[in-house]
Amino acid sequence: MNKIHTQLTAQIEVLSPLHVSSGNKLQKGFDWLERNNKLFVVDQDAMFDLVLQRAEKERGADVAAITTRLMEMTLSDLLEAGWLTAQDFAPDSPICRYVLHGRSHMNELSEQIKDVYGRPYLPGSSLKGALRTMLAFAIYTEQKQQPDLRGLKPSRSWAAQSLERAIFGRDPNHDLLRALHVSDSPSLDPDCLQLVGVQVFPTARRGQSGLALDIEAIRPGTQFAVPVTIDEYGFRDDIATQLGWQNQRQWLENLAKFGQEHARQRLVAEVDYLKQKNAPRPTQLFYHQLINTHFANLKANEFILQIGWGAGWDSKTLSGLLKQNERVFARLVKDYRLQGRSRRPYQPGDLFPASRKLVLRGGKTAEPLGWIKITLTGG
Repeated sequence: MNKIHTQLTAQIEVLSPLHVSSGNKLQKGFDWLERNNKLFVVDQDAMFDLVLQRAEKERGADVAAITTRLMEMTLSDLLEAGWLTAQDFAPDSPICRYVLHGRSHMNELSEQIKDVYGRPYLPGSSLKGALRTMLAFAIYTEQKQQPDLRGLKPSRSWAAQSLERAIFGRDPNHDLLRALHVSDSPSLDPDCLQLVGVQVFPTARRGQSGLALDIEAIRPGTQFAVPVTIDEYGFRDDIATQLGWQNQRQWLENLAKFGQEHARQRLVAEVDYLKQKNAPRPTQLFYHQLINTHFANLKANEFILQIGWGAGWDSKTLSGLLKQNERVFARLVKDYRLQGRSRRPYQPGDLFPASRKLVLRGGKTAEPLGWIKITLTGG
């Protein structure tokens, strides 16, 4: 093998709202203001400079006093006081970073990760993490192996380390996926963002609507390309022997094939869950379309994958394999406290996880989050 690198491109199409959190919560009245079914997210520095200039002209040059007063005021207060005007809350306003259409359910909004210029993007780490889980599941399945659960770490964060090392390599220096480099996506225009209400299903009780959350998400239909590089050096015969990577290059060649197999397992599990939980019709229709329109027509270099926040525990673990021994899995749920605050302890055969995060559309739960279609080209 003479090539040093193989360059691929992952063409991404967003199929359902995609949210990768920055970790920040945007607060109503401070980071954004809602007017006419739109959320105007403001540039804090630009807004403060503009208001300070106006306040100084109105109240004089006591900058310290004005600054103290401004720090105590919300956007609504500033609007009411006349230091901000209705014209300041428009898409072309110098203080407006971007506009989200829709109505909020909460007083805070989970922010989509963005670059230093405020443009959303998909981190390469998020995509690679999902690919790692997908590959682990496919390799265990192809080799007809069961994960050995005896060496699990006591920490939830590192519990599956031994399972991954059994297939990818004995330590980080020998990890096969060192050879797979997934770049961040290009920065996207903020216009691709939408306000999405999310409900945890099923949480609603009689007379209640359930828990609602608000997030920024990349809207369905958005397309972009992510560079993917395979480092070929480690697959040379002598180096591959040292690393334990003999005959493992084919695993990376079969990314799309493995992705289709993993998606098939996920789709079967999700459809079964929705039937058992009597999920809302829009949710079931989404999966019907996902299976019959997208999955059924995939080409050899295409697959679908669920990533990001809201994709759920199943998308980040070897869930389908772990559940094959229900009694052992019940012990894992108990030992790692995976059930949360449920009043009824998990029993073998119970659905797990018991809930899903679904988009709120028209006041009703609809599609899940984070499904994307990937087309691999190049090589």
